Amino acid sequence: MVLVGFNLPNSTCMVSSSTHEYKGFKWTNDATTVFLQQIILQKKNGSNYKNNLNNIQKAKILKNFNDQLGASLSWKHGKNHLDHLKMCYNMYHENPEVQQLHPNFFQFIPLLKV
Repeated sequence: MVLVGFNLPNSTCMVSSSTHEYKGFKWTNDATTVFLQQIILQKKNGSNYKNNLNNIQKAKILKNFNDQLGASLSWKHGKNHLDHLKMCYNMYHENPEVQQLHPNFFQFIPLLKV
Protein backbone atom coordinates (compact mmCIF):
# COMPACT_ATOMS: atom_id res chain seq x y z
CA MET A 1 0.00 0.00 0.00
CA VAL A 2 1.54 3.27 -1.08
CA LEU A 3 0.24 6.46 0.44
CA VAL A 4 0.68 9.50 -1.73
CA GLY A 5 0.73 13.17 -0.91
CA PHE A 6 2.30 13.10 2.55
CA ASN A 7 4.57 16.05 3.00
CA LEU A 8 5.99 16.98 6.39
CA PRO A 9 8.10 20.05 5.73
CA ASN A 10 8.45 21.01 9.41
CA SER A 11 8.77 17.63 11.10
CA THR A 12 10.98 14.59 11.12
CA CYS A 13 9.99 10.96 10.69
CA MET A 14 11.35 9.40 13.82
CA VAL A 15 10.92 5.94 15.27
CA SER A 16 11.77 6.77 18.85
CA SER A 17 10.96 10.11 20.37
CA SER A 18 9.08 11.66 23.26
CA THR A 19 6.25 12.57 20.88
CA HIS A 20 5.51 8.86 20.47
CA GLU A 21 4.82 8.27 24.15
CA TYR A 22 1.64 6.67 25.46
CA LYS A 23 0.79 6.13 29.15
CA GLY A 24 4.44 5.97 30.09
CA PHE A 25 5.34 3.70 27.17
CA LYS A 26 7.85 5.16 24.74
CA TRP A 27 8.40 3.72 21.26
CA THR A 28 12.04 2.73 20.98
CA ASN A 29 13.90 1.07 18.14
CA ASP A 30 13.66 -2.27 19.95
CA ALA A 31 9.92 -1.88 20.59
CA THR A 32 9.34 -0.97 16.95
CA THR A 33 11.33 -4.00 15.80
CA VAL A 34 9.33 -6.35 18.04
CA PHE A 35 6.04 -4.83 16.85
CA LEU A 36 6.94 -5.15 13.16
CA GLN A 37 8.23 -8.70 13.64
CA GLN A 38 4.94 -9.69 15.29
CA ILE A 39 2.98 -8.22 12.36
CA ILE A 40 5.17 -10.09 9.85
CA LEU A 41 4.73 -13.33 11.81
CA GLN A 42 0.94 -13.01 11.83
CA LYS A 43 0.81 -12.12 8.15
CA LYS A 44 2.87 -15.21 7.31
CA ASN A 45 0.87 -17.54 9.58
CA GLY A 46 -2.66 -16.35 8.92
CA SER A 47 -5.01 -15.81 6.07
CA ASN A 48 -5.35 -12.15 5.27
CA TYR A 49 -8.20 -10.71 3.29
CA LYS A 50 -6.71 -8.08 0.98
CA ASN A 51 -3.52 -8.18 3.07
CA ASN A 52 -5.40 -6.87 6.15
CA LEU A 53 -5.00 -8.33 9.61
CA ASN A 54 -8.10 -9.83 11.22
CA ASN A 55 -9.08 -9.24 14.85
CA ILE A 56 -7.58 -12.52 16.04
CA GLN A 57 -4.23 -11.67 14.44
CA LYS A 58 -4.32 -8.18 15.97
CA ALA A 59 -5.00 -9.68 19.39
CA LYS A 60 -2.08 -12.10 19.00
CA ILE A 61 0.24 -9.28 17.92
CA LEU A 62 -0.72 -7.21 20.95
CA LYS A 63 -0.50 -10.11 23.40
CA ASN A 64 2.96 -11.16 22.19
CA PHE A 65 4.17 -7.55 22.03
CA ASN A 66 2.84 -6.65 25.48
CA ASP A 67 4.19 -9.89 26.99
CA GLN A 68 7.67 -9.36 25.53
CA LEU A 69 7.95 -5.72 26.56
CA GLY A 70 5.78 -5.62 29.68
CA ALA A 71 3.55 -3.02 28.07
CA SER A 72 -0.22 -2.66 27.89
CA LEU A 73 -0.84 -1.01 24.55
CA SER A 74 -4.06 -1.09 22.58
CA TRP A 75 -4.32 -1.85 18.88
CA LYS A 76 -5.21 1.80 18.22
CA HIS A 77 -1.87 2.92 19.64
CA GLY A 78 0.06 0.28 17.69
CA LYS A 79 -1.86 1.14 14.51
CA ASN A 80 -1.03 4.83 14.92
CA HIS A 81 2.67 3.97 15.16
CA LEU A 82 2.41 1.63 12.17
CA ASP A 83 0.67 4.35 10.13
CA HIS A 84 3.46 6.77 11.05
CA LEU A 85 6.08 4.24 9.91
CA LYS A 86 4.21 3.63 6.65
CA MET A 87 4.04 7.36 6.01
CA CYS A 88 7.80 7.67 6.55
CA TYR A 89 8.42 4.64 4.34
CA ASN A 90 6.33 6.16 1.56
CA MET A 91 8.23 9.43 1.86
CA TYR A 92 11.46 7.44 1.51
CA HIS A 93 10.06 5.39 -1.38
CA GLU A 94 9.09 8.55 -3.27
CA ASN A 95 12.41 10.27 -2.60
CA PRO A 96 15.28 8.40 -0.86
CA GLU A 97 17.07 11.71 -0.29
CA VAL A 98 14.18 13.23 1.69
CA GLN A 99 15.48 15.39 4.55
CA GLN A 100 12.73 14.60 7.07
CA LEU A 101 13.80 10.99 7.64
CA HIS A 102 15.65 10.46 10.89
CA PRO A 103 18.70 8.18 10.51
CA ASN A 104 17.29 5.53 12.87
CA PHE A 105 14.35 5.01 10.50
CA PHE A 106 16.46 3.33 7.83
CA GLN A 107 16.96 0.13 9.82
CA PHE A 108 13.21 -0.57 9.52
CA ILE A 109 12.97 -0.33 5.74
CA PRO A 110 13.43 -4.10 5.18
CA LEU A 111 10.67 -4.86 7.71
CA LEU A 112 8.27 -2.37 6.14
CA LYS A 113 8.63 -3.88 2.65
CA VAL A 114 6.72 -7.02 3.72
